Amino acid sequence: IATYAYIPNKNKHHKFWVGEGLIGEAARERKIIFRTHSQTEYCHIIQSGLANTVPHHVLIIPFFYEESIKGILEIGFSKKPTSLQLDFLQQLMPNIGIAMNTAESRTQMQKLLTT
Repeated sequence: IATYAYIPNKNKHHKFWVGEGLIGEAARERKIIFRTHSQTEYCHIIQSGLANTVPHHVLIIPFFYEESIKGILEIGFSKKPTSLQLDFLQQLMPNIGIAMNTAESRTQMQKLLTT
């Protein structure tokens, strides 16, 4: 339901079913997936005014609220993340789940109040 600094590509999926690809596998298994890719395995997805690069390391992290999956965060790195960075992201995920649930609740409440 949300993206940041993402440029849509008609040739790439932006929705995944549980169990489909690495994103779906992370959702089904309810665990973090860390992959190291070669340049031939991954596409140019990190694009900004300064760069267009291939992430060599990809971290796929599901986040939850009360055991219900709320989303998946996919982060690309040019250098291998440190264990401290990985620990930080793991500890951050419950807060992201709470924030996403709060945003969904507010949106639902706003819809109910406008009807």
